[in-house]
Amino acid sequence: MTRLAQTLVAATVALAACILGPSTAHAQLPEDGRKVLAYYVGTWQYEWKLEGETYRGTWSVKWSPDESCTLSHWSSKGPDGPAKGTKITGWDTAKHQSVDLDFSANGEHVLSRYTIESDKVEVGEGTGSTPDGKVSRSKLRIDKKRGKFTWTLTDRIEGDERLPDLVFVFRKVTDKE
Repeated sequence: MTRLAQTLVAATVALAACILGPSTAHAQLPEDGRKVLAYYVGTWQYEWKLEGETYRGTWSVKWSPDESCTLSHWSSKGPDGPAKGTKITGWDTAKHQSVDLDFSANGEHVLSRYTIESDKVEVGEGTGSTPDGKVSRSKLRIDKKRGKFTWTLTDRIEGDERLPDLVFVFRKVTDKE
């Protein structure tokens, strides 16, 4: 089975568990994982700059029905026009990491793992593929403040091409799901 197929099978199982799992999962999610995921629940507006232009988007995050993971949807208007996608984020209890799988409407996907350095800093790496099948990779860093966080992508590579670093600034609009 290819790595992409394994990722898709794992994501399908995780999504099914989030949606169809028992309602007792809230009690089973470790407090450290719950705290990390809970920070993001709500609606956020974000922006980033690329080649002198500023782009914007919206990200809405809510708990799954059993509160074992978060489900989110994002939309933006960037240099390639409108984009949107869906993300599922959960907690790896063995590694004490948050794990998310992001699928965009254009066929791109990214699997990211974040190590929690502190209440304010998460670092990780994302790997995936572009719509045209190129392997993508980047280093990730999240710096959190109350109601705001910065998401920095560095060492970005798509296929053989190195891409510029990106810095996204997120501001919380509402805590409601």
